[in-house]
Amino acid sequence: MISYIFPAYAGYETITQLSEEVRIAGKTIPKALFLSLIMITILFTGTAIATIGGASQEAYGSSDTPLQDAANYFMGPIGVIVVTFGSIVATLSTINGSMAGGTRIAYALSRGNLLPPVFKKVHPKYNSPYTSLALTTLLAIIFVLTKSVDFIVYVIALGYNVTAITVALSLIRLRKAEPQLYRYFKVPLYPYPTILSIITSVFMILTLSLESLALGLAFGLLGVVLFTLAREYSKRQMIGKKIGILS
Repeated sequence: MISYIFPAYAGYETITQLSEEVRIAGKTIPKALFLSLIMITILFTGTAIATIGGASQEAYGSSDTPLQDAANYFMGPIGVIVVTFGSIVATLSTINGSMAGGTRIAYALSRGNLLPPVFKKVHPKYNSPYTSLALTTLLAIIFVLTKSVDFIVYVIALGYNVTAITVALSLIRLRKAEPQLYRYFKVPLYPYPTILSIITSVFMILTLSLESLALGLAFGLLGVVLFTLAREYSKRQMIGKKIGILS
């Protein structure tokens, strides 16, 4: 059950994936992240309190629509309509954010020669990386076809926690390797929040199923292979360009 908590609060990091399209990203992105986390925490905490106070645990345990049941308890049929409409809007906005963020990741990797060049193509009319969008959509469809909510949640939790650990380790490395680098935002009480983040993420990973861990390991190994091949290909291209210039 712990694994279900993390994906509920995940998604705010999509803001960073769109940083190239944000003005004064160094100042705006940190503020947006903190505001998003505060709003999400307030909304989810309020929803949990209202749901728990609405009916018994047994009633919610046997229901397929616990939020609608809680809304019906407090506001009647109008509450059910409001919650249902809000759930649909929230789902659509989540899909939109996930697709936008995932598309930008594939586009950035391709632009950095870590994915095939085809994924950095931009649509001439809509000015969007449509090939990266197709890749992201295909991956989403594959996971949906598994028809296992638990498995999808575990995979999401694994991906987010591995990302959190990587970001925390990158912060530590950057602080040591480039201490003179100007930073719009500095982590308060460093390095304690960073260390706590790593410990918490490792604990969350240990609660996941063996199937999701095995899939994560397989994807990780595949990523290492692709990264190594892409880096070698990029090096050869750079060497070829230098030879061409010298000749």
